[in-house]
Amino acid sequence: MRRIVIDTNVLIRAFLKNSGNDYSVYRQFLDGHIELYYSQELVDEFMEVISRPRLAQKYSLSNKDIRLFWEDIFEFGNFRKPKQVDICRDSRDNHIIGLALAVAEGAIVHLVTADDDLLVLKNRMKDVMIQTAKEFMTSKFL
Repeated sequence: MRRIVIDTNVLIRAFLKNSGNDYSVYRQFLDGHIELYYSQELVDEFMEVISRPRLAQKYSLSNKDIRLFWEDIFEFGNFRKPKQVDICRDSRDNHIIGLALAVAEGAIVHLVTADDDLLVLKNRMKDVMIQTAKEFMTSKFL
């Protein structure tokens, strides 16, 4: 089964909108087609972003909806502690690369993101395939 790390920006869009490529990637996890990996740093970043007043007001978000979204990840996803790395041009993204590297362990892991600071690292890391949600959904790996 394919192993995947979904960056916060993709998870946020999947949570807010039940359509499009971001949601389709998340749906692959819900349907049991991929193994999703997460870390405490990823959860914390998601909660920080989703709590921003602009998002809360625009989407009328409830704590219950957020909790239900994460319950599936906590129950069926896989927790990993990220490796300590310092390779991203935005140091705040090092944890997501560190998580992908912790999951890889000699086999391919997909890192799905819309973050240009991560996408610039495409094809530069052994065993970590950095892709947009659209690239992942149209790849031969599905």
